[in-house]
Order: sequence, then C-alpha cells, then structure tokens
Amino acid sequence: MKPGRTLALTLLIGCTLGLIVLTSREKPADIPAPAKTVTSSEHLMNMIKESGVRQTARELDKAHDWSQVRKVITTGQDNTREVVAALLPLADPATNRSLLQTARYNLPRHPVQILSASEYTDATPGGAFRLEGLCNAAGMSHAWQNRTREALSNLHDVRLASRVNDCLNALRQSNHNSF
Repeated sequence: MKPGRTLALTLLIGCTLGLIVLTSREKPADIPAPAKTVTSSEHLMNMIKESGVRQTARELDKAHDWSQVRKVITTGQDNTREVVAALLPLADPATNRSLLQTARYNLPRHPVQILSASEYTDATPGGAFRLEGLCNAAGMSHAWQNRTREALSNLHDVRLASRVNDCLNALRQSNHNSF
C-alpha cells in the first residue's frame, strides 16, 4: 500500500475510534417523556367545556365525526357516561340508533360505563339508551347473550345493582319473546 493511503486509512480509523470513545464518555441525552395521549373522551369533554354541548354536537354533525363518540363507547373510556349524557340528546335519530347499536355490542366488555351512561340517558327524547334497547337480545348472537349475562352477573357495583337486575330481566324477557 502507498504511504499516503496508509496515512489516510490510519487517520480515518483513528477519527472513528476517537468519536466512538467521545460519544461513549458523554452523559446520555435526556430522552423526553412521551407526550400524554389525549383520549377521545377527554377531547370531547374539552370541546364541550370550551364550546358548549350544542356547538360540539354541531361540529360533530358538520364533520360527520360522531365516530369519536362511538370510539368512546367502544373503548369504555372513563368519561363515557358524561360524553354520552351530554351529546346523545342532540344527535339525530340515525346517530342515536348507531350509538345504541355500538353500546349493545360493547355491553359485555364495558358494562359499568354503558350502564352508567344509560342511567343518564333514560330521559332523552326517544330513550335511545334505555335499558330495554341496550339489553335486548333481538338480533344479537347467542355468544353475545351469554357474554352479556356473564358480565352483568359478575358486576358487583352497588350503584348499578338495580340497573344490572333490570338489564338481566330485560335480556331474559327479550330472549323469551324472540322464540
């Protein structure tokens, strides 16, 4: 090898090793904590606080974004009751039916949140989240019915005890009437 190439190669290797040593000796950079992810329910509650319930419902209508409310129900987020109670009375009938169906499908997964939401929406026009609608076996699979009965039977929340019993009775009654 020519002396110039040898010198260049030696310098390159030396610089590389020097950088490795320097970087390993430096204090590692502080890695920032990941930003807290805002859930759909938190986002909607912030919208309600900032703009009001009616304006939030108008924005959801305008953007065709009621899927945010469906996501809150589907995932059983902490503010499900508050979001549903605030926005459901302002939803159109088709959206009410869609939200009811979402709640029905997710009742076995999130019985506390959905039964709590129904408690505050029994008085809504059309009673979209009434227990008779939520706890109705019509059109639901036997697996859903079994999971729902099991979830409700295993729910030991004193505040929801009467709603659980009413839901189980409505489920039994609707199942009996479907035969």
